[in-house]
Amino acid sequence: SNDGWADMFFEEETFYFGTIEEGDIVKHSFKFNNRGTGDLVISEATATCGCTRPDYPFLPIGPNENGEINVAFHSTGKLGMQRKAVTIFSNSSPKVKLVYLEGKVVKKGELEVAPAPELQADTTSSN
Repeated sequence: SNDGWADMFFEEETFYFGTIEEGDIVKHSFKFNNRGTGDLVISEATATCGCTRPDYPFLPIGPNENGEINVAFHSTGKLGMQRKAVTIFSNSSPKVKLVYLEGKVVKKGELEVAPAPELQADTTSSN
């Protein structure tokens, strides 16, 4: 029944993806729980430019049920520090919620990858 109220609660409102190379795609699922007493109905989810259209559950999420908003951030043409907002419209209170993808995009080939310690030549051992 939808006599109650809906409360969309995100465990994590910002996902930090670290440093990626331009052209990489970051995919993330923002998981949420309906902490209310009635069904949570999401009417729309939109993203600032650079993201694909987020995909979200169309069916009502019952009290204490979980759901997720799946987002993909396409980094092509986006250099430097990024903070991309995903806006979710629902019957929760507040009706509009924001979650964020945050990180840094560097040019291809600029991402310094440190070799794992076990891959470095061992110059200390003497036979």
